[in-house]
Amino acid sequence: MLWLYAIKLADRWELRFSLDWRIDVCHWGARQREGTERSDRFKVVLWYLRVPIDVALQTVERFSVESAMDRWDEGEWTIYGKTLLHTFSDRLKRLNGHAWLKVRVLPNDELLEVASLLQRNRNLEFEINGGTDTSALAASEISEGQFIYRSLMSLLTGKALLESEVRSVVEHNQFVLSDEQLLSLLQQGVLEGHIELTNGVAWSDAFEPRGGLSRWVRNMLATIFSSFVKERQGPIRREESCRRCGSIGEQLRVTHCERCGSECCYTCLGCLQLGRSQTCGLLIIGTRKGARLLIQAADAAVSSHAEESHIAALLERFGLAPAQRDASQLALRYLEKHWQLGKEAKGEFLLWAVTGAGKTEMMYPLVAHALYRGGRVCIATPRRDVVLELKPRIAKAFADVRVVTLYGGSEERWDPGEVTLATTHQLMRFREAFDLVVVDELDAFPFHNNPMLERAARQACAPGGAFVYLSATPPKAMQRAVRRGRLAQAIVPVRYHREPLPVPMRLTMPAVARQIAGGRLHGRLMKVIHQSLERGAQLFIFAARIRHIEGIVRLLRTALPAYIVEGTSAADARRTEKVQKFRSREINLLVTTTILERGVTVPKSDVIILDADDKLFDASSLVQMAGRAGRAKDDPHGLVYFAAPQWTKPQQEAVVQIKRMNRLAKRGGYLRTEGALQNVE
Repeated sequence: MLWLYAIKLADRWELRFSLDWRIDVCHWGARQREGTERSDRFKVVLWYLRVPIDVALQTVERFSVESAMDRWDEGEWTIYGKTLLHTFSDRLKRLNGHAWLKVRVLPNDELLEVASLLQRNRNLEFEINGGTDTSALAASEISEGQFIYRSLMSLLTGKALLESEVRSVVEHNQFVLSDEQLLSLLQQGVLEGHIELTNGVAWSDAFEPRGGLSRWVRNMLATIFSSFVKERQGPIRREESCRRCGSIGEQLRVTHCERCGSECCYTCLGCLQLGRSQTCGLLIIGTRKGARLLIQAADAAVSSHAEESHIAALLERFGLAPAQRDASQLALRYLEKHWQLGKEAKGEFLLWAVTGAGKTEMMYPLVAHALYRGGRVCIATPRRDVVLELKPRIAKAFADVRVVTLYGGSEERWDPGEVTLATTHQLMRFREAFDLVVVDELDAFPFHNNPMLERAARQACAPGGAFVYLSATPPKAMQRAVRRGRLAQAIVPVRYHREPLPVPMRLTMPAVARQIAGGRLHGRLMKVIHQSLERGAQLFIFAARIRHIEGIVRLLRTALPAYIVEGTSAADARRTEKVQKFRSREINLLVTTTILERGVTVPKSDVIILDADDKLFDASSLVQMAGRAGRAKDDPHGLVYFAAPQWTKPQQEAVVQIKRMNRLAKRGGYLRTEGALQNVE
């Protein structure tokens, strides 16, 4: 709940809201004493009325300056306040009692007197808790309060947190603060420009009639609309939106709220897993003061030769392969040029790297360059397991900076860091925080085609910052943007071992369902399986449907009694255990779905994609599944089969893309094969 007050600043009246009006009185009194305000008729009008954040925001928006305001007494201000808050009168009376609005006018002299009285208690939160005279507090206690304040403001910088999440930050950092003390510190942060206050869900005041309607007509329409809302409890579709995740429509649920007294308080279901974002709930946004990276970049501008030397040193530092080095160099030059421009537009660069190309290693120079410029970096990935896998590698590469990992349940989710590794959902907790945002596997679930997560990434990037997208199968819209010159890119067409990608082979056979119904697997399928097993390879066998996995496993176990066969999917509670056993070669054949098309590397493995003509498999998923083979330096020429009755367009597109990458690798001189190098010449 917040307080409302009007203040005259620079000869103009404004309406403001506060978490603790005493902090505001002290602030404006100090400003007046310092002579920083040039108004000769400095005045504050306190409205002794507590309102929810949504009421405060709408009231501030509706506030209009009247010519006679300078001469108004408390009675006239009371009438004006009641008129302004008329729409919410019943609701506010329930919250504040029958006498729901009182006003106190503080002219210049009285304001200074009240401010001086309050200023003696420099940390008002102590007075709220214990009622002690804080003027007698030891200097060490006051210094401790300032330390907590500065630390809290630093921790909130670049964040967008609910009130409950801010309390979690306080508890995580072991700050001893009461609720009243915390609100006071937050309000001090608002006045000093460190944080902004808004509500979780913004909703349009569509039922509120404006213009010259009489009071009884306004009351009647408000009553009609209120009844209409009561009849529509549950999901609705209007102009409301969540300020944190951007959800609209059926992702917003309207209910009667006991806390704020509203008949139509909205709760966002889209980001509910991160906390309850509501119409009457605070969203606290920590502002990032100044353009640290941009200013430093401008001050650090050097000659072109020195810049190239710096980039060369970064590339040399991380020992990249030739294709990795060339792509990282293009990305570095793009970032440096973008940052030197000093504009608020956000840069975008695509690193199109084949599966197994070593995307993580290519990130290192980019992260190092952003840190060198004084920036903050976020590496966002769709899956928690990738975050956990990246943490030790990034921490080792950047041992002198703080690296934090953010995912659901992470113990570090409230910690600050120069480098942040996060699942894409966690980006909703940030606002203009990062100068470089690396989005890994942007074409993967859940990030791909998810406006909520795309919006979160946009909001997390600071003005003038840059995105670097990593993908082996970028979306077609992004590929079109590259062709039209709207998106800069670099292609890495070869893996770190510099051997060509395995090209999928067509294996014509009946649909899997027919084979299961017939009680035996097709002869051609068994032939290629035996070939892989005889050469000592493990097999990824991808199925289009979860319901087919059990049948395939049963037939394989019957046909191959000497080998260990298992099946897994997203519905399998033992999936992690089975994948680990497959990696440790305790399982020979693993039947699975697209759940394992990414992130699982087995050194010597072949791939068979059953029902490759199924509509669930697009070209991107086929390329990703095929990318499980040939990843190891000791076995770079793994076997890949598209097994299906039909040879569909997605299968053909996947083969065309893989062959194109091999041609680019040969043309660029990246392949070890001697013949390929001769062809380039």
